[in-house]
Amino acid sequence: MGIMKKVAVLVVIFSIALTGKSLGLSMEGFLVWAIAIITVSELYSILQNCYAIMTGVILTEFDALSYTIKKLGEKVRSTLEQMIELPTTKK
Repeated sequence: MGIMKKVAVLVVIFSIALTGKSLGLSMEGFLVWAIAIITVSELYSILQNCYAIMTGVILTEFDALSYTIKKLGEKVRSTLEQMIELPTTKK
């Protein structure tokens, strides 16, 4: 993962934590979980690259961070819609 993508992920994680903290929520567990996801994701990337160097076979890439951020975004949107009761657009 490129350095800009890593920085963007950290910005998202800390933005979520700061928002939660401002709402009076304990965000320590979330931060520990998010850092663990990043660490495991980087370990998988390192192992994947070593395997490719040793065997010449490129393994399928799985971007756990992007998936997690997408799901968090969906949850935040759902929560906001419930809080402010946005009207749904029907066609």
